[in-house]
Amino acid sequence: MKIYWGLNTKVRGDYSIAIGAFDGIHKGHQMITKTAIVKAKKSKLLSGIVTFNPHPQKVISGRVDSLILLPLEDKIRYFHKLGVDALFLIDFNETLSGYSPEKFIKFITDYINIKFIYVGFNFHFGFKGEGNVQKLSEFGDRFNFNVNINPPVKFREMVISSTLVRTSIREGKVELASKMLGHLYFVSGDVIKGHGRGNKLGFSTANIKPDNEVIPKDGVYATIVQIDKSTFYGVTNIGNCPTFKNESRSIEVNIFDYNQEIYGKWIKIYFVQWLRPEQKFKTIQDLKTQVKKDSSLAKEIFKKKHKPLEIK
Repeated sequence: MKIYWGLNTKVRGDYSIAIGAFDGIHKGHQMITKTAIVKAKKSKLLSGIVTFNPHPQKVISGRVDSLILLPLEDKIRYFHKLGVDALFLIDFNETLSGYSPEKFIKFITDYINIKFIYVGFNFHFGFKGEGNVQKLSEFGDRFNFNVNINPPVKFREMVISSTLVRTSIREGKVELASKMLGHLYFVSGDVIKGHGRGNKLGFSTANIKPDNEVIPKDGVYATIVQIDKSTFYGVTNIGNCPTFKNESRSIEVNIFDYNQEIYGKWIKIYFVQWLRPEQKFKTIQDLKTQVKKDSSLAKEIFKKKHKPLEIK
């Protein structure tokens, strides 16, 4: 897969492309990209993904709240796994956000020779999102490309969207989010120094500084941890550790059967199932007892087969 960091010169070749923000690359996004890739192969074209960095809403609405489901590095990795020929990462800035729908499409087609465009049913583009799929079809006639609009993908009668995935994660419904994503939701980051209480309590823990912006709600989760190229089971606590009166929110994972040095490593924590809310314990012994219960419950859950990350 060739990566284009912005559009500055005319790209060689004829393309079948999918275009969108693709935050999270949920099942709806996967359908759009796959259909574009299949069409490219059938028509002997190159397949391409046109997406944006940063997320358009960061620029359009100035949102600074948690928005990003998937760090850029993982988004690139996912598209590579899907088998796309070229990834066009467009720098979404104030200038681009001010383009009219027609100017926006002309900007893309000036640099990429597009034969087919695949988008979702709710695709919007141009200044204030004034462009929609109907206008895109009109531009297709003008700029000589064919437009294909993918219908909504549903799960349990709910239309899958990045907004719904974010909401589910924030509410601790990680199983629901994973069903819509097509893989376990994960948070990645570097392991940082914590308070060092785990070893004193009889179990080691790792604290991470997350790359992701969307973090599951406070509580305890059964999780799978990827360290280097190996995976381990564990239990992750998100919150303020009220038993110890921590002031800041943390993500702390107790990794089963892992005794190696972990500080400074970059790890991924895949969320399998929510176990319980975070709670304050009267004594340290009560906490240790509950940790054992959490671990036992998690191990029962892990008897089911779970694949940490798989885009089908």
